[in-house]
Amino acid sequence: MVDIHLHILPGVDDGPETLEESLNLARELVRQGVSRAVATPHRGRLVRYSSLQEVKEKFRELKGALEEEGIPLEIYPGFEVFLNMETLGEMEALGRELSLAGGRYFLVEFPFHFIYPNWEYLLLKIKEMGFRPIVAHPERYAYILSNPSILERMVSLGALAQVNAESLAGTYGGEVRFFSRECFRRGLCHIMASDAHGVSGRPPLVHRALEELEEVLDGETLEEVLIKRPAAVIGEDGDG
Repeated sequence: MVDIHLHILPGVDDGPETLEESLNLARELVRQGVSRAVATPHRGRLVRYSSLQEVKEKFRELKGALEEEGIPLEIYPGFEVFLNMETLGEMEALGRELSLAGGRYFLVEFPFHFIYPNWEYLLLKIKEMGFRPIVAHPERYAYILSNPSILERMVSLGALAQVNAESLAGTYGGEVRFFSRECFRRGLCHIMASDAHGVSGRPPLVHRALEELEEVLDGETLEEVLIKRPAAVIGEDGDG
């Protein structure tokens, strides 16, 4: 599996506090079948670092430690950007410094309980910049659960939708679990990722999510969701 949404860098957001915690999370991801992952600390909310340089240093530190420990997890840089006018300006100015694996995809999240009046404009501006938005965990947004046509519109504008493993595993309740399954069954959601934050708090639930997906997707589509599409996002196995 290729995981494009993961909070694994130590001490930068609400993910692991220490390097050892990051390494333990990496070991658990490998145990559950993840071989490549994008480290996506928050950008725009839940931020503890002061500069992009510090994030880069944390990334290099973890990458080196993974190699030293012989943990077979290949990591790539990225961010989970809290999308608004301010961060849109950052994305325009910094471009691939904020994208997933330095490619042409941005992982973006919206508020959980309300949607901006200009949300369509924000997604369209990303496309105008030559990038493609991936909407993080749409199944967790209250307004999408009550009005799925909003997600349909996001996808029609060119966005991809990424569902969390924990949502499929039932962490957020039956309604979110059912919506996540239906979203994949209908082809409205395109990628499953862990959005893991640690081993004990918000752990990767890839195995449990896989059991759910196996009930609603055939083998070929399952491979697209877990491997081929996310691999294309990080610039492998095609260009997306």
